[in-house]
Amino acid sequence: MKNSIVSDDLFSVMHTDKAPIIIDVRRLATFEEAERMISTACWRDHLVADDWAREIPDEKEVVIYCVHGQQVSQAAVTILRARGVKARYLTGGFDAWEAAGATTLLRKEMTAHQGKHWITRENPKIDRIACPWLIRRFIDPSAVFHYVEADWVQEIAVETGAIVFDVAGADTPFAHDREFCSFDAYIRHFDMRDAVLEKMATIVRGADTAQLDLAPQTAGLVALSLGLSVLYRDDQALLEKGMVFYDALYSWCRHASIEQKEKAKK
Repeated sequence: MKNSIVSDDLFSVMHTDKAPIIIDVRRLATFEEAERMISTACWRDHLVADDWAREIPDEKEVVIYCVHGQQVSQAAVTILRARGVKARYLTGGFDAWEAAGATTLLRKEMTAHQGKHWITRENPKIDRIACPWLIRRFIDPSAVFHYVEADWVQEIAVETGAIVFDVAGADTPFAHDREFCSFDAYIRHFDMRDAVLEKMATIVRGADTAQLDLAPQTAGLVALSLGLSVLYRDDQALLEKGMVFYDALYSWCRHASIEQKEKAKK
């Protein structure tokens, strides 16, 4: 296994269930001054890498990044690999990742929403499956979701500290806004910079808000989502199956975008 990975190779597996753990080891002062970070990343102090190495599951691969991919991230990788962790550093660091146009989010918002529970109405169809996919693939892979009766969302949220999403009238930034759905609200709130995600958002928005003319794929998304909800009556089972569903949609949007760019060059 090589010690390093380039941005394109990392991006090819990001936002899928094959994504590695991403760890930001920029020096603390640099990290706290930074506006953005790589999606799903968590910050760790490279000076005590030997301590947090024990937290990493044996089966998971890890990608470490600093600002430029030099001594800070490489030092952390050296320690992790000595501990038996399958770790690599990102060539060129955060600067190379951002220059490649790969996905970044607002640092403060992302770190503030990691390690949280989320709550919404039961019987999800489109937005209430698409949004959890977005959270797990872009913000927090370990996020936990609760589906409850609509009348009890607010009370249970207060008792558990869970964050409410996709509930009309709730005091939450993650809800519908005019013609935009909750999926759009997440992208806007975290300022998710991802051209592929923008294409996907149009499809999700059209399906969730019955604007079927927004994209040719919206009617198909509605049909498949309703069919999935009939096959799986348990909301948690539906969510797990839906994760694969939206992985596939994101992958399609990504490769369709690449094909369009290649055709434009000809």
